Amino acid sequence: MKMLILLLVCVMSLAATYGAPIGDNLIRNGDFEDDSVEFPPVGWVIYGDEQWVMPEHFVLDPIDPHQGKYSLRVHHPARSHAFPVSDSDRPIKPREGMAYAVSFWYRTANETEPAVFYWATTGHGSLMWSRSLAPSKQWRQMRFEFHEGVDFLADDIGGLLAAFRPTRIKDAEQTLWIDEVVVREVPGTRQRLVDPKTLDHPPLDHRLAPGERLEVRVDAAVKLRPVAREVAGVTFHSMAGFLRHPYSEETGQYVLEPKLERAIRDARLSMTRFYAVIDEPWPLEETLDKISAFMETCGIPKEWTVLELETQGAQRRLSPEIWARAARHNVEKSLGFRFWEISNEPHTRKATAFDDPDDYVEHLIACSKAIRAVQPDARIGIAVATNTQGWCNYLLKQTAGHYDFVVGHYYAHPAGASLPEVALTTNIQLFERILDVNALIDLYNPETEAYQLDTEWAIRGLAVEGEPDSAWRNSNIFATMHRAVRLIYYAREGMMRAAGAWQIFRRAHEGRKPDFTFLTRDFPDKAFMNYWLYYYFNRHVGEYVLDIEGTAPLVPPGRRDAGSALHADADHAQ
Repeated sequence: MKMLILLLVCVMSLAATYGAPIGDNLIRNGDFEDDSVEFPPVGWVIYGDEQWVMPEHFVLDPIDPHQGKYSLRVHHPARSHAFPVSDSDRPIKPREGMAYAVSFWYRTANETEPAVFYWATTGHGSLMWSRSLAPSKQWRQMRFEFHEGVDFLADDIGGLLAAFRPTRIKDAEQTLWIDEVVVREVPGTRQRLVDPKTLDHPPLDHRLAPGERLEVRVDAAVKLRPVAREVAGVTFHSMAGFLRHPYSEETGQYVLEPKLERAIRDARLSMTRFYAVIDEPWPLEETLDKISAFMETCGIPKEWTVLELETQGAQRRLSPEIWARAARHNVEKSLGFRFWEISNEPHTRKATAFDDPDDYVEHLIACSKAIRAVQPDARIGIAVATNTQGWCNYLLKQTAGHYDFVVGHYYAHPAGASLPEVALTTNIQLFERILDVNALIDLYNPETEAYQLDTEWAIRGLAVEGEPDSAWRNSNIFATMHRAVRLIYYAREGMMRAAGAWQIFRRAHEGRKPDFTFLTRDFPDKAFMNYWLYYYFNRHVGEYVLDIEGTAPLVPPGRRDAGSALHADADHAQ
């Protein structure tokens, strides 16, 4: 009798948590047969820009459903932004050791534009996975599985949501029908990864103790370690292309004024990075030659210049042979490059080159072997999403021995507007994550040296108007203070081997806000505060970290709830 009562209690507990016994569909009205309300459909919400949340774009369609009375028709006009999401007030609550099997049917109006399925999470650890849906006018079924302990940790997220968009591309027009959306909880079958939070590593050292006022004592006779001077770099977007300088995309001509060349030299940058090298308007070898010459012009060390060949948004991959071709030209011409970053943010919502982490694992290993075959001393970089298990922990484990540096792109996303939060709280949260990732790198590479080298970082956040990147605080004094704190900790504590902040130039486009700008061709005689921070930091940072002690007022780093990944920056949600 006691066992029966205990069993009943367990079943009731599960029903209260999930709204249904294990094995039942965890998506409410996934078959769209409940037509008791007109808009939005029962069990679903519409996320997006208010002007595009139109009932006529989200219709229970009785024409040619896959099964039953209705399917859901989702229309995406060009330049619109709105899509259906399973009820965010009733997210699926994941449990340790379980897997979540997703299946659904879909079809599209045209056969040119892929649609996309998103598996999003809510809570402070919000992130997002995506799967491309090949365009098809006939009904097609898709099936995926997401494993707790491999793809995510139950303790790190609030809940799971399913979302669908007719297209990844805002400018494209497409119509998507979906039907029979089912998510079932089943026992996990994959070995759980180690939880980074359980790894033992020294805590973040602030050097100063809490106190009523700032009092610092420096012992110049005690040298703790060399300063990580390569953390004070600034990265380039590309040689031409989107930002249109230092070369013009239209003409292929060099357009950078001597004043801006001198400004870059005067900043004494310790490293930089170019990406989407294959998309420049010249053959690959000529592009490498131009980057090499430009680094000499600007006085940036080529041995600390990171090159990423593949397309900006990870829209396609390059064969290992092309990577080897670039490395071979570098060796034969003695250009001096040694850092090769394999793909730019392959985990993002817009990325289509890799279907899942295993796809990227195979690519990374193949490219690493190809590059090392022609340049044995090359340094290979792996791109990870540090707030995920599958696109970070899993990648680091599966590719151990094939990478030398890890690229995390530690952008900060401050939710509030206070300077302490922007400059201190968000940085400290990121430092803790960096230390966790360092512990994973050490765990998986006990016999070889591997480290973090970040090729993009800045503050971001939702702008009041327009794109998140265009917020003024990304380049005003808020950004300067955030960057100053980051540089001090990076240089002193050595948690990051090298780092390049985003980004040196902004596009010369009248009316565009400054984004993350350091310099601009619009005003060649002026520079943003971001620039002057690096100008003075690189002039005055010493060679050694000195021992300091003392006190300073304490600003407690609170833990904020970032909300659903659906509200995160579209370019940087996983």
